[in-house]
Formats: sequence, structure tokens, C-alpha cells
Amino acid sequence: MWIRVEESGRQNAFLNLRREAPASLSKSFVEAVGCRAGDLKGEGYRPEVDCLPAWTRAGLQSTVSWPLSRLDAELAAAGIARIDVYISHPRLGEARIAPETESTRGLFGWSHQYKMKSGSVQDITLETGFHERSVWLLLIGGFVTAISPLLFTGLLGGVSGGFPGVQASVRWAAILAGSGWLWTLLFTDAPALVALTSAGLPGSRIIWAAAAITLPALVAVCLCNFAVRAKYREILPPNQAAIGTKLMFWGGIAAAGMMLTAVALFAGGDMTLPLGAIGMTVFLTGVLKRYLGIRGKLSVLDEGPLLSRIRQLAAQSATEVRGVKLILSDFDRAAAFADQTGAYC
Repeated sequence: MWIRVEESGRQNAFLNLRREAPASLSKSFVEAVGCRAGDLKGEGYRPEVDCLPAWTRAGLQSTVSWPLSRLDAELAAAGIARIDVYISHPRLGEARIAPETESTRGLFGWSHQYKMKSGSVQDITLETGFHERSVWLLLIGGFVTAISPLLFTGLLGGVSGGFPGVQASVRWAAILAGSGWLWTLLFTDAPALVALTSAGLPGSRIIWAAAAITLPALVAVCLCNFAVRAKYREILPPNQAAIGTKLMFWGGIAAAGMMLTAVALFAGGDMTLPLGAIGMTVFLTGVLKRYLGIRGKLSVLDEGPLLSRIRQLAAQSATEVRGVKLILSDFDRAAAFADQTGAYC
């Protein structure tokens, strides 16, 4: 017997038999998995049902029972000596199943296995959900992550080393805050927790999960950008200070997208693909905007004193100048280089 529970609470269950089952066994099977006669989709060698069983919900805890003992008499009548029961369900927090059995928690969900002899088939009760401490841990972790740049602002005044020192400080602060938030998300199984708590709210649970994961990080990025802007203005020219804060902002957006992708891969469950797609979209947007912020423009140097002087210097070294281009950028420092392959100089 296989019972597969979906994240919505619906289940698909079927019997895999070596010989065709009598009609009475199919009827008992439907009742044993908590479905109605109209939910039966197949008979014969593989009776199958697809239904929503009777869940009992109390806060963040959900319980479902399968009265499998109703199969005892029909299994014996059909000459079946033993039945193997396999139950799988998504990662919906902690899982407790009775009677106790071999259970495995994988990347995408839980699986439980029973081996029962005919005449001693037992009822099975599954309880899944979260404790309130997981909710509080997620809320406190999100709040601390969001306001972490305020603590960093107090330490920023003592940072020395100019622009490199400020950059190093920002990166270390981002690593510490991001690592703490990532640990909190994985420890609390945040996607499933948010999906469960937002079940009664309008909108998709995927959007709610993505927002809960990325919003504290985005708030932290905005606060950090605001805190560092004044420091950049002290140590950099105005145009470079503006570009520096812009690069830091879009770099933080890219990091938030990468974090969402990582959470989707390791704790996304059945939301892995949509959450991963949202995370990669945010990441690529941040990388692209950051690239566009530092990309320079090429402009051909017109005839004039500068081009004449370059040709004079080239003639002294027996070199032919085929072209001169200016790289226009507000971010790069003034510099010049020569390409000896013959393309440009």
C-alpha cells in the first residue's frame, strides 16, 4: 500500500496486488484510507483513490488518521498474509507517526514504512506541524537581520583604511548577517512554515514564502546603503561616491536573490522550482544592474591637440597609431593603456 500526502493536504493512495482484488477488498481499502466510495479511481490489481482525508487542525499542528485495521478481515479472505505500507509527505515541520516505525527525512519530505501481518494490521496516525518557538525564532531572526545595519552604523565611525577599509567592513557585516539569517531559514524550515501560516491569506503561498525570506534581507540592504552613503561622501569624490553606493545596493539585491535560491534548493519542498526561479530572477537582475552601473562607454577621439601629441610620441618610437578611443566611466580612475596587437592604442 502506498499513501502519498501532498502539501495541500490531499492524498493519493493505492494497493499494488499480485492478483486481482475482490470488490469487498477495494471497498474496505477506500474506507481504510479515509476516502469515500466515489473517490475510487481503479480496481482489479491496483485499487486507487485520490481524496482529501479528514484532517484535524490545532494551531500549527495537523493530524490525520488511517483506520487500516478495517482491512484485516478482507486481507485474510483474499489470502494475503502480509502488507507493506509506505507513507510519504512533504516537509511540513516536525512529523510524528504512531505506531512508531522506520522514518526518513529527505530533501523533499518524509517517508515512513511499515510491515504488517494479516490479522494484526494497526491504525496509523500522522501528526505534522510546527511549534510556536519556530515562529518566534523566524520573526526574531528576520527582525535582527533587518536592523543589523544600524549596529554596523555605530561601528563604521571607527573604520580606518579609507575606501578599501569601508568595503571590507561592509562585506564582513553582510557575511555575518546573511549567514545568521540563512541558518534561521533552514533551521525553522521557513518555506513550509510560511506556507502553513499564510494558508488563510489572499495570494499564492509561494509569493508569501518568497517575501518572508527576502524582505528582511532587502530592508537590511537599504539601511546599509543609507548608512554607508555618508561615509563614501567623506572619502570619495561625489560621482564615485554615488556609483559606489549604487553598486553596493545592487550587489545586496543579488545576494538576497542567491539566498532565496539556496533556501529553495535545500528547504523548498514542492516549492523548489518556483522559489528557485524567483531567486535566480532577483539575482540576475542585481548582477545585470551592477554591471550596467560600472560599464564604460567608448568614444572615438576626434582630431585635435591630444591626438596630434599621441601621434608624435608614436612616431618617436616607430609605432603606427591606428585608432584612439576614450573609455568614459564615472567609476574607474583615470588611466591609459596601449594594445600592441594592432587593434587600438
